Amino acid sequence: MKSTSLCCLVVLLTTGVAHSAEAETAEGLAFFESKIRPVLIRECYGCHSEQTGNARGGLTLDTQQRLLIGGTTGPGIVPGNLAESGLWRAITYQDIEMPPQGR
Repeated sequence: MKSTSLCCLVVLLTTGVAHSAEAETAEGLAFFESKIRPVLIRECYGCHSEQTGNARGGLTLDTQQRLLIGGTTGPGIVPGNLAESGLWRAITYQDIEMPPQGR
């Protein structure tokens, strides 16, 4: 479940929008708040959040802007380019392994 939710986050943030902007925004926001943010809080924010005072690797996941900027290893999310999105590479254990305690 955890991996599925994180994967959905990356897909949501890296794909283009083909539907009504208002509907997509409302649906996407509802999905993010109910399915993705809880996983980020539980699995990621302890080490990657301005609210907790941690930004390991220079990465905070508190805002979309911070996800786009990323950290010392590059951008967390690259819209339209999953392979270059650091968050995707980390949760699929390609470059680094996040969360470190297990997939």
